[in-house]
Amino acid sequence: MCYNVALRGLIAPICAPKKTLGGADLLSELKNSPRIVGVKQLRKAIGRDEIRRVFLAEDADPAVTGPIESLALEKGIPVTPVPSMKELGRACGIAVGASAAGLLNV
Repeated sequence: MCYNVALRGLIAPICAPKKTLGGADLLSELKNSPRIVGVKQLRKAIGRDEIRRVFLAEDADPAVTGPIESLALEKGIPVTPVPSMKELGRACGIAVGASAAGLLNV
């Protein structure tokens, strides 16, 4: 398996970051749904229980994304890895890379 055994069920497999959810591509859902982009905003939104899924870029600095991942897992929020910051930024509809993003509860 491609993910940490201790966290099984909370993290999507790294080898398949575009795993589908209900027939829709997760990154497409991120692009077409209300979202938060950026570590600071995401940290605040997770603390307010406003996030239903977290996306973290695999090529981002672990010192930046690590605390977000820990907080999300502590709150029981699924974490989905994305191969690159550029791809995550594109999925969020921005012209620059993003290290973290999250889908808002609606």
